[in-house]
Amino acid sequence: MVEKDDNQDIQSTLNAINKSIYMSRLSINESDSEFDEKFHTWRMAENRYLRTNQLIDLNAPKFIKVYEISWLATMIDHLDKRHKGIEPKFTEEQLEELEDQIRFQSIFD
Repeated sequence: MVEKDDNQDIQSTLNAINKSIYMSRLSINESDSEFDEKFHTWRMAENRYLRTNQLIDLNAPKFIKVYEISWLATMIDHLDKRHKGIEPKFTEEQLEELEDQIRFQSIFD
């Protein structure tokens, strides 16, 4: 029963994150000089949200969900910084992980 309550808490949190991500999209104006950067960051955050939500729906192992949620938090932080006019930066470790993900995905292309 505890796990079901945890999943409900996670799902309600993800629903709130989803609303925030879509509200942030509404604030991105195409006439903004930084539109491309803001839209790209928004798209990355949205993709992380969708992936996280899908992993939770599929009842992925906890360590996978925790990993994906940490990336979602990173992308939300980047989205927030981008909206404040701050250039978001990945750490060296995050850049290595992103490069590994790209290499892994290219295996299936």
